Amino acid sequence: MNNYTKILLGGTVLAVSALSLVASAQASPAPIERDKIVFSCEFQNNEYVTIQRLVRETVNPVSAVVYETKVVYENPLPLVSWKATLDSDHPKGEYTPESRCQANSTRLTNLASAYGLHTVEDIALLGQVSKFGTANHQGVLFVSYPEKTKVSKENVIFTLTPENRKEGKDVLAQFQIGVAGSVGGPDLPPVKLPIVD
Repeated sequence: MNNYTKILLGGTVLAVSALSLVASAQASPAPIERDKIVFSCEFQNNEYVTIQRLVRETVNPVSAVVYETKVVYENPLPLVSWKATLDSDHPKGEYTPESRCQANSTRLTNLASAYGLHTVEDIALLGQVSKFGTANHQGVLFVSYPEKTKVSKENVIFTLTPENRKEGKDVLAQFQIGVAGSVGGPDLPPVKLPIVD
């Protein structure tokens, strides 16, 4: 093969490589930012607590791959402090404070996402549609949306301890105000956070 042919083939390979790079750059849209409400389970001061955060994710809009996550806001007070171990139909036989914290924090995050609640202002809506009720003979907080939705396994926020079941309406008020990121205000009664359950 002569030098001219080698140069011609080499140039063709470079041109094809450059075109494929340009094409792939055009095919990959610019990352976007999206806000998300996240409830996470943390171990603080020798107890498991649920913390509410607003995070901003930088995401590939096509593949949904998250490039970066940063905390934009964190509620200064934990929402719930998980102290009690409850009976369960789970094979291990009980819900420990850690497992309750993990499961309920995940459930709250999923509820926020399912209802399209992506800002600190939005998340107050979760409190507005929350109710106190009974499921499987146990007191629970649940999401009643659309209005007058009956309590079911799918819309339970969390099960209350026997002590808190007696004060279900007060615990509901704590949750409603706490999830909104406030411990009171001109139109809101003062509440003590975290909810101890």
